[in-house]
Amino acid sequence: ASPRAAGPAAAGRGGGGGGGGGGAGRPPPGAPPPPDADRLAELQELAERMERAADWAEFHRLDEVFHRTVAAATGVPAAAADYEPVLRDLYRYYLPYPMEQLRESNREHHELVAALRARDAAAAADVAHRHVTALHRDMFVGLDARRRLPPPARS
Repeated sequence: ASPRAAGPAAAGRGGGGGGGGGGAGRPPPGAPPPPDADRLAELQELAERMERAADWAEFHRLDEVFHRTVAAATGVPAAAADYEPVLRDLYRYYLPYPMEQLRESNREHHELVAALRARDAAAAADVAHRHVTALHRDMFVGLDARRRLPPPARS
């Protein structure tokens, strides 16, 4: 089954609050609270605006806000602070990819919001992992290839 097919099923497995459901869907003790409804609505709106972005520059601005908002939504201030320099360095290499490729990446943003809304930490982690893996595979292929190339021969 595709990861997309897992989203609605995961939402039906106990994301609705109330009754017994065992401990599988509950966060571990001391875990930060899930994002609140306002933060989830903000993330959803950002993903929707990326769908309508007219060009790469607009998509890039919205993508940056989306990722910063996700970091802030963790409820762990140190995580958001540590993420900031990583994001800044990452965006130095954010090239103007075709909108079709960026919209494909944005589908994972929608999946992440759905997983967060369902309070399905495992699904959210899976989406985040796939998103980063795709980033490394598709968007930084030139950087990775440079690392693997042998050094230039000296004359």
